[in-house]
Amino acid sequence: MFQIERLEKIKQILTEQKSADVIWLSSYLKVSEVTIRRDLEKLESEGFLKRTYGGAILNNDTASSSQTGQIQHMQSAVKPVLISDSARDLGEICLTLVEDYDVIFLGRGESNRALAERLYERTGVVVFTNSLMVLQIMEHDRKNKVILTGGEVDYVKKVMSNSSIGIPFPDIRVNKAFLHIQGADLEYGLTVNEQEDAWIYREIKSKSRNMVVIMEGKVFDKIGLIKVDDICGGDYVVTDSSIPEDYKRCFYKNGIRLHQKFDL
Repeated sequence: MFQIERLEKIKQILTEQKSADVIWLSSYLKVSEVTIRRDLEKLESEGFLKRTYGGAILNNDTASSSQTGQIQHMQSAVKPVLISDSARDLGEICLTLVEDYDVIFLGRGESNRALAERLYERTGVVVFTNSLMVLQIMEHDRKNKVILTGGEVDYVKKVMSNSSIGIPFPDIRVNKAFLHIQGADLEYGLTVNEQEDAWIYREIKSKSRNMVVIMEGKVFDKIGLIKVDDICGGDYVVTDSSIPEDYKRCFYKNGIRLHQKFDL
């Protein structure tokens, strides 16, 4: 990540949370604590923040002037979260499947948030999403467009919920839909644990040209509460190096395009 991107991220975090510490910023932005301190020093020289012992607080003048420029209060309720290295690896694989001017759907999930962070590398992408976290991540992306699906705000899960209140899913068409599942079993198929996730999967499958199913290694031979598809119901599978061989054979045999991260 370049310094200019890092500084924007720090500004966004401080604008929303009013304070941040060096250790957390270092872990979140994947740089050294020395680099973070230099960034904070630069932002302090610009009058944006005031450095404190071990971190920084938002300058009061900055806080008051930024209130009118903040996006919906939905976003202010969503705190930045750490994204694991494994999720970033899967997000990077997903990025290779996105082309300029694509129309895609991003469901909730850590790897989809990692993908959203990298979409500045593409141009003209339209992102439909039910994830408030994806919306927050793409707040400053001026090269692409993000559109919420609508519905009721679920502040706990950080999503827009439709199924529980009977609001129909938007009549949209997308080229690729990226969705996480919680269980993958050769006999029982693809499963999830939340009714809303099941409803989203079934709705978007009928509106998407290509289904990209994200399977972390830990989901294989696991069964979730609700079946959403057969094991080969997707068009692409994105996974890591721990995928069992029998699943590889199944995907290859059925023409599923497998994209995986290899440990070197």
